[in-house]
Amino acid sequence: DKGYMRFSRDDEKHIVSGPVLIPDQLIYRTRGNQEIYVRFGKEAIEEMELKFFKDHRNTEGDVMHEIKVDGVTYFESYIIDKERNIAPVEFSDLPDGTWMMSAKIENEELWNLIKEGQIRGFSIDAQCSITPAKDEIDTLDDLIEYLNKQ
Repeated sequence: DKGYMRFSRDDEKHIVSGPVLIPDQLIYRTRGNQEIYVRFGKEAIEEMELKFFKDHRNTEGDVMHEIKVDGVTYFESYIIDKERNIAPVEFSDLPDGTWMMSAKIENEELWNLIKEGQIRGFSIDAQCSITPAKDEIDTLDDLIEYLNKQ
């Protein structure tokens, strides 16, 4: 598994909910032939959530950032803030600053993939500049140690 991905699911209403981004979690990505890990802090996550809705992307669904699909409406979005009592019970293990979202799935083919476990979570498609985190992860051993703490 290359990251935290899980939905809560309402089978009757065809609604899925789950984290979009978790602060400081390493996320596996490929850039050309290069395999890398990226991560976002709380402030960056808040900015990305706001930009998502400013850009009217709440009806843009895709699978693996490549296959566009109709019948997806993102209708609920918030940042976990336990001090303000904004925290889902089912995802109580997630830290403050996590971006949570819910989507109504009206595409039966996509819904079936979700029910079968072939699609297990949200992933944001973002164009970002990448800055190496040299102060914390310099070697493969550092990366393995960091991942084992997650």
